[in-house]
Amino acid sequence: MEYLQQLNECRGDRFFAQVTQQLREDTKNSVAGGHFFEVPELLHHPPPGFASGKSFKTDDRYGNLLLSFFTNGTDWVADIDIDNANGLEHLFQVARNALRQRPTHPYDIHEILVFYQKTDPGYRFVV
Repeated sequence: MEYLQQLNECRGDRFFAQVTQQLREDTKNSVAGGHFFEVPELLHHPPPGFASGKSFKTDDRYGNLLLSFFTNGTDWVADIDIDNANGLEHLFQVARNALRQRPTHPYDIHEILVFYQKTDPGYRFVV
């Protein structure tokens, strides 16, 4: 099943996309299996004309996936983000990024996914 309908915006630390309601439902239903858990939406705000559809995060200590959903009643969009860390470490990450006025760098996420998740994210950096 294709969940992603259209990529709306891509930033260094996240992207925003039009998604199917089915992605939100499948994510919500995966809470029972321990794949995601519901989290507060404090730092993720709905775009104009949309309301919150809840946020869900994987329980990985490093390189966890955060999906924040928003709906206008018919359409669904998602803020899709990979965080450096979970829990208290994530609070320090948010504070550090705010003080530096820069988001998480894609290189950092790449290295976290390779080292901690043992996952090939499918992209390389050329310097």
